Amino acid sequence: MLAFGTASLDAEVVKEKLLFYETDLTDLPSLNKIFEQHAREILGVLHFAGLKSVSRSVSHPLEFFHSNVVGSWNLFHCMAAHNITNIIFSSSASVYGSPERVPIPETEVLKPISPYGETKIVIEKLLHMLGTTGKITSVIPPDIRDLVGTLSALLPAPTADLAYPATLGANNENPSLWSVVILRYFNPCGAHPSGLLGECPKDTKNSNLMPVLAKVAMGELPSLTVFKSVLNTKDGTPIRDYIHVVDLAKGHVAALGKFSTQEVHTFNLGMGKGCSVLEVIEAFREASKRDVPFAVGATRAGDPPILIANVQKIADELSWSAQSDMKDICTDFWRWVEESPVGYCS
Repeated sequence: MLAFGTASLDAEVVKEKLLFYETDLTDLPSLNKIFEQHAREILGVLHFAGLKSVSRSVSHPLEFFHSNVVGSWNLFHCMAAHNITNIIFSSSASVYGSPERVPIPETEVLKPISPYGETKIVIEKLLHMLGTTGKITSVIPPDIRDLVGTLSALLPAPTADLAYPATLGANNENPSLWSVVILRYFNPCGAHPSGLLGECPKDTKNSNLMPVLAKVAMGELPSLTVFKSVLNTKDGTPIRDYIHVVDLAKGHVAALGKFSTQEVHTFNLGMGKGCSVLEVIEAFREASKRDVPFAVGATRAGDPPILIANVQKIADELSWSAQSDMKDICTDFWRWVEESPVGYCS
């Protein structure tokens, strides 16, 4: 759990002072202290935390299962202990793998092709149990039931000496059903239009596309490697549904309306339109007025060729739709880069 702010960010973007703590969801005692202090003030939880690089998950799968699944289990345990039953979870389009239907509806078969996507499915399954029964018990498949304890033994964490409960809420005869909203992100990118809030990862090897484009445009990297698609897309590069981060945030605000429904709701968050990597490069060149050299590399493991959201359900149920296009995304991100060329270190 990490939140941060500056005086200008609080004043111009958030409009009020933020209270924040920095901790790790795999550190159960630390996490529980926060809940003990603020339980009465917490209406619900927006769960964004976790590792997210598809490529790194392929080379470090245990690290991803430990951080994402164990961390989520700890969070759900703290929520249940303090009777907090509203949650919005940041899932991912990676749960669909290489889908048969495009645009992809929420009812598409889930068959991820990366460990990252697998972690999201495990967490979704746990949330479905909490939303339909109010508890997690031994009726779940053994591979999921034993995952928390197994990973704790394999990867020592700050809570390695703490016994994880084998079940959650199993002894409660009348548990409260949770209100769960699962938001399957497609490809969030861009920055806040103010130029005060954006993305500047230290590790560009496993980062999103937009920060790498910016570093190439500024001359900090010599060129961008564009990974080929495993299928014949329109220009030979993967096609993705890119969504502006501000639209994404507004989608979460809309999802708050599902709190206290005691149901599980799943929605795609995307534009409903796809852009190839080469089309994104061209849009970034136009926004930045800079050249972006690139070289075509091999196909990347765990990388589906086409991911485009079917967004009809969220439009019908939450009256939400994305408003920004790729030009807006690139323009806002370049503004952030010009305002903060070294990120928050500036």
